[in-house]
Amino acid sequence: MAKWNFIAILFLALANFLSPTMAVKKDTNLNSLSPTMAVKKDTNLMLWGCSASTDRELCLSLLRSDPRSYDAKGYTELGKIIVEFALAKAEETLSFVKSLENKTTDKAVGTSLAVCRSLYDLIIRERIPSALETSTESEEDATRIMGEAVLDDENCEKEFSKNHVKSVLTKRNNDFSDIVYIAQSLWFLVWG
Repeated sequence: MAKWNFIAILFLALANFLSPTMAVKKDTNLNSLSPTMAVKKDTNLMLWGCSASTDRELCLSLLRSDPRSYDAKGYTELGKIIVEFALAKAEETLSFVKSLENKTTDKAVGTSLAVCRSLYDLIIRERIPSALETSTESEEDATRIMGEAVLDDENCEKEFSKNHVKSVLTKRNNDFSDIVYIAQSLWFLVWG
C-alpha cells in the first residue's frame, strides 16, 4: 500500500514538474496569477506537497501568502503553517458565531450556535495547539488530532440539522475543513 502511495505522489510531482511554469516580473501581482500555475519563487517542496494535497490551488495560495513557506525544511513545517491558517479560520468563525449568537431571536438557531461556540472554542484552545506541539514528534498523531478538529466542525454543522434549522455556518465550516485536510495531506507525506 505504501508503495502505491509513493508512486501516486511521485506521479503527481512529475506531472506538476512538467506543467508549464510562469516567469514572474517584479511588478506582477501574484494574486492575479492562476493558482494552478507555478510561480518562479515556488519551491519544489511546496509544489510537490500541494500536488499531493486535497486542494492544490488552495494549498499553494495559502503557502504563497506566508513567507516562511519558501524556507521550510520539510512537510512538517509546511503542515504547521497550514494549521496556523486553520487556527485563523477557526478564530474568525468563533467570532462570527458569538456575533450571531448575540443577535439571533430564533431559539433553535441560538441553541445550535451555542454548541458551535463551544466546539470552536475546543478547536482553538485544545485541538490546534495540541496538534502543533505533537507534530514535531509525531506527524501521525498530529494528523489524528486535526481529524478530531474536523469532527468537531462537522458536529457543529450537524447541530443545525438536529434542531431543524438551516445552518448559517456551512461555508465557514467547509472552509475550515478544507484547510485542515491540506495540513493532514502534508503531514501524511512524512509518516504515510
